[in-house]
Amino acid sequence: MAVVDNDWGIGSLHAHDKKEPTHAIAVTPGIRAIAIKSGVLVVLSNFYGLLKECPYAFLEEFCRYCNIQPVPAGSTSEDYMLKAIPFVLKGDAGIWLSRLPESSIRTWAEFRMIFLDRFFPTSKTSSLKREITEARQEYDEPLGQYWDRFQGLLQACPNHKIGEREVYSTFYSGLTVDSKNDLNLAAQGDFSKTPFSQTKRILERLIEAKRSYETSRGQYRRGAVHAVEARSDEKLEARFEQMERKLLEAVEKTRVPPPQEEHHYYYCEFPPEAEALNQVNTVGHWNPEGHWVQEKQRDTPWRDHPNFRWNYQSPRQPPQPSTQQKKTSEGQPNWPVRNQEIPNTGGNRG
Repeated sequence: MAVVDNDWGIGSLHAHDKKEPTHAIAVTPGIRAIAIKSGVLVVLSNFYGLLKECPYAFLEEFCRYCNIQPVPAGSTSEDYMLKAIPFVLKGDAGIWLSRLPESSIRTWAEFRMIFLDRFFPTSKTSSLKREITEARQEYDEPLGQYWDRFQGLLQACPNHKIGEREVYSTFYSGLTVDSKNDLNLAAQGDFSKTPFSQTKRILERLIEAKRSYETSRGQYRRGAVHAVEARSDEKLEARFEQMERKLLEAVEKTRVPPPQEEHHYYYCEFPPEAEALNQVNTVGHWNPEGHWVQEKQRDTPWRDHPNFRWNYQSPRQPPQPSTQQKKTSEGQPNWPVRNQEIPNTGGNRG
């Protein structure tokens, strides 16, 4: 891409290096005759177009310094400001100026209008104006301090377009009840209905009289308020602890014991070895003399009872005595056979 030498947009980007105004500012004989010294550029404040910067404050300081600079014959202070303004606009503000159409600025009034329209739009003016109309005095804020803060809001928005009479009316509506009573007492009546010619004088006289003792009284009030707040916090904390303690007690009283699980035989655990041994030792029997013997009865007469033995006979194979039965029969005496069928003494009723 070829670079065109006579492109005004590219040439305006290097206007600061040549110490010449950008192409957006129309060059007049009065501007051409002015020479900006390097020492002046060092003293002048720069403007970058940031949100925290105030365009009105910048222009006010810039104009105040340029108005005291000497100018040659045939030139004016406005010519000097138009020649110097491109060197103090940096960052976004410098880029904005370089992108303006060629010779679109001919007077300082035109530059001021488009500059404020770009860096102080109507939306910002409306927001600051809303802060002015909604300003309120704090409960422990001295009257003089509130007046200074209110004036700062007015200065932050120079184009608020609020009349002087309306300014005092808005200020009075934002006062606390005590401050309104003081103003009414100083005005010997309703301050809002006082003639405007006396309003400013009454307010300044009251502020001057209250500045001497409002600082110490305000500190005393703030200390008292903080002490009351501390005591209130302690009472609230104690009350919360008491409520928590009562809540825990109520929960303990209403707590239902857990239901007992149903006992199942397959959940039974085997007792410890010592307990099992004690249970085994408790096994015994009554001897013929009527004494309890703590041992297992070996020769029991009911051992051969037909109801206490397995008497199933296989039809195919003859029953064979087991080894365990042989060992048991060897150690038993010859008891009479008791598995014979009992005769039916009832007779045949068929």
